[in-house]
Amino acid sequence: MSALNFPASPVVGQTYTANSKTWRWNGTAWQSFNSAGPVSTGPILINLSEVTSDQTIAAGTNGVSAGPMVIDAGVTVTVTSGSTWVVV
Repeated sequence: MSALNFPASPVVGQTYTANSKTWRWNGTAWQSFNSAGPVSTGPILINLSEVTSDQTIAAGTNGVSAGPMVIDAGVTVTVTSGSTWVVV
């Protein structure tokens, strides 16, 4: 496993990937980040507030996000029939 070499002057929201793992700078520290879903940092579940790539909620699954949420121009969120996406 190679050593981690985080950027010296990150901006909020910047991500860094090494050794098949991604971290996101929150303005204070690098937090473990899973681009496919939320990250648990204890009793609080953290999710992104911006959808930057097409997302599909597959049949038989549901999604929940803490909002407000921003969906970038040209990006599609598909909620398959019988599934639900709730933004709270």
